[in-house]
Amino acid sequence: MTTPADERTGVSRAFLGATFLSQLGSAAALLAATVVSSNAGTSESQAALFTALMLAFNYGMAALVTPYSGRIARKLGTGRTYALTQAGGVAAYAMLAIAMWAGLPGYPTLMILTPFLGAFGGLGHVVSPLVSRAYFGGGMALSQARTTMATGLAWVIGAIAGAWVIDHIGAPSAFLSNALLTVPLVAMLIAVTPREPFDRVATIAHPWRDMFGQLRSNDRLRRAAVMGLATVLFVAPLVSMVVPLTRSLNHDLAVHAGVVLACIAFGEMFAPMVVRMIGGRWGPMRSASTAYLAAGLVLLFIAGWTIVTDRTSEFLGICVFAVVFGAVHYGGTALLIADVSGAAADEQRQEAMSAYFFVLGIGIPLGTILWGQLLGLIPPTILLALTGGAMLLLVGGMITHLNRLGIHLPPAVPHDDRVSHPIGALRHHWF
Repeated sequence: MTTPADERTGVSRAFLGATFLSQLGSAAALLAATVVSSNAGTSESQAALFTALMLAFNYGMAALVTPYSGRIARKLGTGRTYALTQAGGVAAYAMLAIAMWAGLPGYPTLMILTPFLGAFGGLGHVVSPLVSRAYFGGGMALSQARTTMATGLAWVIGAIAGAWVIDHIGAPSAFLSNALLTVPLVAMLIAVTPREPFDRVATIAHPWRDMFGQLRSNDRLRRAAVMGLATVLFVAPLVSMVVPLTRSLNHDLAVHAGVVLACIAFGEMFAPMVVRMIGGRWGPMRSASTAYLAAGLVLLFIAGWTIVTDRTSEFLGICVFAVVFGAVHYGGTALLIADVSGAAADEQRQEAMSAYFFVLGIGIPLGTILWGQLLGLIPPTILLALTGGAMLLLVGGMITHLNRLGIHLPPAVPHDDRVSHPIGALRHHWF
């Protein structure tokens, strides 16, 4: 006999499986999109610039949609909004694959559909944590831990499998695979009732005014926004620009970029350990600064490694450094979000989060364009050294600034808080 507890467990496992499949396709689709944009260029400079422009269109549209996400989700409902964003992505990627198979030029078609994909992604990003919590049940930390682990594993597999598909069958097959692999998630969101009711997203009456008001009046939020902006300018583009970067290093196949992306995703699975290890010692901003100090050092190590090694050893070393980068980069991201969450009172937390993500939404396109332009002007080793060095300088300035102000907040992760350590939470409370 099936008990209610068994049914709830089944719902959680089904949602985890559907999320895994969807993220599997997302990894392949990102790789395919950057391959299409890179192939559109006749030189390394053009390839990097076209990729940067495509990503800028995507992330820029996501930034514009984010301030209105609360109003949309409030009107349509949290679950229905997330289902519509996923269904929109299915339709867009299927249209892209069919158009390319029909003979339409890949890059112009991708650029036409990219703003829609950005809008769906920006809206889905806001409601996704609430949907995960409803299907998994329990607290937000545990639900995000399960989602992070599933996403990390999916990107490890999806990046390598997607690269093989792109090299042997073509980019349209990767786009169609993403559409098909997301269908189970859409079907579940429509047909399966979650374990707990969806939390409602609060509506911000004046989204733009309230966001800028938070940035003007909240010093802690401003510091987090500055650090977040620096990360998306200097270190985060390593993920989105992996195809033009690996090509600039003479690793030309899609599978080369796919393996590097898979290594970054594998490292992301260790981000909770970074959060626990660093966040248990210092406050959120100092912890995030320490994580991004490590990320900047990784870029410098990659630059040095590419100078002193041959082609095969160079690629193996990049893969190892990519794992470390994934752990510290995504760990730092989590700690920055924790700092933003603590920067405002409960009734103003959504405005603070919206302001932070809006600043990041502006910075992400600028970061991809910056990397794209520099890849066309200077060798990739110098680019990695410059961006890694810039991150180190900013982190040093932030820590010095905190010391001058005498700001020493409690640790971001209490030592006795097991749920705040996602891997420990998974081990003790998997389902």
